[in-house]
Amino acid sequence: MQKLLKSPDAQELADWLRTQPLVYFDCIDTDAGLQDFVMLHAGVAPQWSLEQTLELSAEVEIALQGDDYRAYLTHMYGDTPRRWHDGLEGLDRLRVITNYLTRVRYCDAIGNMQLKAKEGLAMAPHGYKPWFMYENISERAQILFGHWAALEGHTGKPRVHALDTGFVWGQKLTALRLEDGKRFAYSKT
Repeated sequence: MQKLLKSPDAQELADWLRTQPLVYFDCIDTDAGLQDFVMLHAGVAPQWSLEQTLELSAEVEIALQGDDYRAYLTHMYGDTPRRWHDGLEGLDRLRVITNYLTRVRYCDAIGNMQLKAKEGLAMAPHGYKPWFMYENISERAQILFGHWAALEGHTGKPRVHALDTGFVWGQKLTALRLEDGKRFAYSKT
């Protein structure tokens, strides 16, 4: 990371990264016909639809791309509020959206996030389940996410694809070919 931060084009890379979407949506022609795909880093709140997920993601993207993005970044990290509700405003609103999209693994049925647990499904904290057990983003969209190497690529839900298989920890890098659902794994060794 230090090598990246000290590189001559670090600011250019950071500026580019701030312009990227937090949630990517596309409709792709697959072997099974046209299918919707949603790609995000971590997860979504149980009550968010696909449309709401894209709208809320855009709110954070606007903050990241605005002139005052440093103020957002300064206050972005934190564990509160613990869940989404429509009355949230300002930095609390942006922080909770950011936490769902980039940090959530476990939540309860009303969306209270448990942001400390990182273990796999067998070690779920009492009263919490993986976010994807509650998601209502779409009945038909394929959902692709990372951020949770302990799942080892398995969710138990055919349309929810965990792609983080622990490459950063010396395991494999996994890719999913959307057209036919074939997984590819690459190992450093």
